[in-house]
Amino acid sequence: MATQSPMVLPTTTDVRIVEDIDAARDIIRLYHEAGCSFAFDTETTGTKLEKDRIIGMSMSTDALGTAYFPLGHAEVMRDPWNGETASYESDVATFEKERADGVPKHVRKFPKKPKKPKRATMSERLAGLAPYAGNLPEKEFYAAFLPLLRTGSEVKKVVHNGPFDIRGIMTTMRRLGLIEKFFFPAGVVDTLLLAYSLSLHLEKEYGGLDLDTVAFRVLGLKKHEAELDAFFDGMKVKARQKSYLRWTPVEIVGRYAGQDAILARGLAKKLLPRIQADEGCLRVYERELALAETTIAMESAPKWIDIRYARETKAKGENVLVTLRKDVVDAAGVDFNPDSGQALAALLIERGIELPYSAKTEDTFNVGEIPDKVGYSTAESALDAFKGQDAVVDAVLRYRALKKRIGTDIAGILNFTRPVTESLGAIFPNLSATTARTGRFGSSAPNGQNLTRDDENDEWSRDFSTRRAFIVAPRRGGRQRLVFTADFKQIEPRWTAHLTRDANFIAIYTEDRDVYSEIGKFAFALDRALDDKTWKKTHPDERQAAKSLVLAITYGAGATKVALMVNEAIKASIDGALFTLKRDGVVDADSRVKDLRRKKAAFRFDVDDARRVLDRVDTRFPNVRKFMRFLENAYNANGYIRNPFGRKLYLSSPDKAYALLNADVQSSAADMLKVATIDVHRRLEREDVDARLIFSKHDELELDLSVLELERVRTICVEEMTKFRLRVPIDVELGATAGSWADAIGVPKTGPIPWDAILATAVQV
Repeated sequence: MATQSPMVLPTTTDVRIVEDIDAARDIIRLYHEAGCSFAFDTETTGTKLEKDRIIGMSMSTDALGTAYFPLGHAEVMRDPWNGETASYESDVATFEKERADGVPKHVRKFPKKPKKPKRATMSERLAGLAPYAGNLPEKEFYAAFLPLLRTGSEVKKVVHNGPFDIRGIMTTMRRLGLIEKFFFPAGVVDTLLLAYSLSLHLEKEYGGLDLDTVAFRVLGLKKHEAELDAFFDGMKVKARQKSYLRWTPVEIVGRYAGQDAILARGLAKKLLPRIQADEGCLRVYERELALAETTIAMESAPKWIDIRYARETKAKGENVLVTLRKDVVDAAGVDFNPDSGQALAALLIERGIELPYSAKTEDTFNVGEIPDKVGYSTAESALDAFKGQDAVVDAVLRYRALKKRIGTDIAGILNFTRPVTESLGAIFPNLSATTARTGRFGSSAPNGQNLTRDDENDEWSRDFSTRRAFIVAPRRGGRQRLVFTADFKQIEPRWTAHLTRDANFIAIYTEDRDVYSEIGKFAFALDRALDDKTWKKTHPDERQAAKSLVLAITYGAGATKVALMVNEAIKASIDGALFTLKRDGVVDADSRVKDLRRKKAAFRFDVDDARRVLDRVDTRFPNVRKFMRFLENAYNANGYIRNPFGRKLYLSSPDKAYALLNADVQSSAADMLKVATIDVHRRLEREDVDARLIFSKHDELELDLSVLELERVRTICVEEMTKFRLRVPIDVELGATAGSWADAIGVPKTGPIPWDAILATAVQV
């Protein structure tokens, strides 16, 4: 792709800095009276809107120009040398001249070279700075701005990443008492969602969806940022962090923020006609825009945290980690840093472990070049292949498993928890519907999508449960609250069956058979006559391997990958059974333990075995490969494929058919969840149910509700999540708890609810 030379917006971008509330009201009134569509952008102290604040807002329109309204600025940060730099440089010049002129030391003004002033820390430079005198009074400004947000859809409100800006404004208005409930303005045009719905970010070498990238690619424009960079350089600020904008001169921030609004306005003009000309992308955009309202509601709903449990668990885990780290070093027999991937790789290579190359090294070899330095992967997936074969590997995996729970999950939760009482806190993770290439939700602060799942075979889940830190909302009005979960069951294999139209795959679900047992029977040629329940009991390891095999089918993996996945799955299944026996007090000498260890030692599943398995699967489910070839042909003809929901899917390197099938299946499942999320949220609102969506994780919706609403919420979730018309039935798994999320009790889709078990989960916080 040819390098594009972007035009830079003029240094003198005309942005009016409005520091008088009457003038601000006049500008907003003109926007309102003219029915004038406008772009806006907020500048904040950070991305956590429950604690961070909006420091200013820019607004831009063709007819009325661009304005910046300061709302929360402070005085400009102090000079790093407290104004002593100039005198220091003058003194050094005097010293150098006297020395050059041969002036004797005893008569010089500076016998020694003057010392450079000590640079003040950032905390010292920001301490005691007063609010900026030109800030507009918040309540009066937002009271004037509110009617503009309430205008109808004929007044377009252009924004880039609307959920963030709108949520920030709504959070502020609610804090000021101007509104009681969040609302999503009519007529919003979100240029980030426009670019996302057109799948621009998936086009090769396009880049991300941030405003600067999209403006560069679509408009060929870049913001003028030299003024801001020069200020930060002079102030010795290493990174352009949002928090520092508060102490930056208002004129600089105003011009910087005004350019954002100008670029968003230009993007809307360019991208709206493109999306209106593509019916599929338009459907995606309308859905994503509707989802933005639901996303704001979910982000604004607190997820309650048992602070005492989280702190105690973190402290207990950190103590155990010290021991586990020592175990790694002891197993190695040499002192080294287990947290250094490079040091660990060198040690394992020396011990004869044939680690795979790192991704960077692999890519270098793939293009026919020799890397300057050969790197090896010590990722969990790489080490899992040697589990049980080397004491260091086993010790590292145990150490890492607990470290993730404690150092990433529990510590991350605590880092973002806002204390309410000594033992109760709340988190408000940011949800993003535009992060994953396939359309799945992402989250941050903390990353709720990546929290370690509690598993009965996980050595650490009982004592260091992540989900146990999450608890039910406190009682309101004396009524018990519940957390309710609704999870799409095996949604990706179901989509594979639907998309491929494979009769045998479809029959598994239409006849309500267990997909893992059924595929395991054919893959491993074992006991096909047994019913699924019996087969599951008699062949638990093969069924576990079949779970990985189903993923392999869905993703079209080759023999090498299948061999690795099956080996990992069966050994993990045996390890889980051994752990369960150990946890229950069964000693090493017990025959059950010995049998499992013998089975693990004797198990072999190589690439040839994988080929035979794949041949059996292909024979049983022939349409899977046929559909993959169909996707390849479609991609070659069009340069993209489109999922059933209208989403365009580009691949950066579509050299493998499974990548296309994977994208089609995962994006279809993601869009299904998004539609269900919107519809559940709207129905709860429409029927005035005392319940609200609070989070979406993987294929699961999580709700906070009154105990009196459980039956209604169950009905709504089942109806809205299973209404999609696929060639296979859709199933959902339901759960409810009155206490910790880890203690959720299964709830049937119809029939009696296990009230006693649910209410017994209640905890006192």
